[in-house]
Amino acid sequence: MPLCDSREIANRILANVHRREKTDLVIEPLLVLVVIIAFMVLINYFMLSLLISTVQAGEGISELFFNIGLYMVLHLLIITAGFYLLMSRNENHSKREDELRSLLMEYFRCKVEDHDIQRPLRGMVEVDEAIRSKERPVSTWRALIWIGLPLFITVLMVEPALSLVAAVLGLFFYFVSFLVLVYVIRNITNFSYNHERRWRAFQKHVVDAAERIGMRIEHPCRRTIGIRSFMVFIVISVLTYGAFFPIWIWLLLKDMNRHFEEQWRFEESLIDALREMEGASGMRASHA
Repeated sequence: MPLCDSREIANRILANVHRREKTDLVIEPLLVLVVIIAFMVLINYFMLSLLISTVQAGEGISELFFNIGLYMVLHLLIITAGFYLLMSRNENHSKREDELRSLLMEYFRCKVEDHDIQRPLRGMVEVDEAIRSKERPVSTWRALIWIGLPLFITVLMVEPALSLVAAVLGLFFYFVSFLVLVYVIRNITNFSYNHERRWRAFQKHVVDAAERIGMRIEHPCRRTIGIRSFMVFIVISVLTYGAFFPIWIWLLLKDMNRHFEEQWRFEESLIDALREMEGASGMRASHA
């Protein structure tokens, strides 16, 4: 096995941990909840007033369908905006964590010749491979394109001056966008629980390997996230005519906030252990 500089790898781990200020954004769920509810109330009030004025003015059926279509599009855009916030956070956090897992495995490979850590190291590799194969956060921009493009076509198709065929095509593209969004939401809803479960499996092997080389990590990650049933959330959302949606977002934001805070405690303990192992003088206080 080639020689490696464990102190330099420890510094790279430290730099990765410092990057969490940019990738692991703790967002106040109550603030997001209030903003989403406010937007939903405003849109409902605006569209209800528009529909009433359309009916009272005796305008054509195409104008009425256009207003209804606009109402549906605006609601879908609010849902997309809420889950975009979750998508982008999950994606940024996962990218940093992928690098952190790689660095930890690289660090312990430097120690394998002098310590009996083959077993926990194999465990790290197996869990890392499982994470990379099973946990693929939805690409934020790809998801937005697949949701936004059909919605844009929908707006063009439901223009009042266009034919009934165009309106039907607009409805078709709307449901294409809706189905893509449902797929994205399903992945996001299941992400937090599965992500934490796999991360805890990985860090269990890290703690084992650390103990075998004389490092003590004081705060291994605890379980903080329960199972969120996508089907139950969908049913409740339908029964409440979408009123459950802001609470859905609120719950998922709280889940990842708790995961971030728990992982940060582990990372702080990890850094303290690395400083003790490698010598505080040999590790940078911060990354450049």
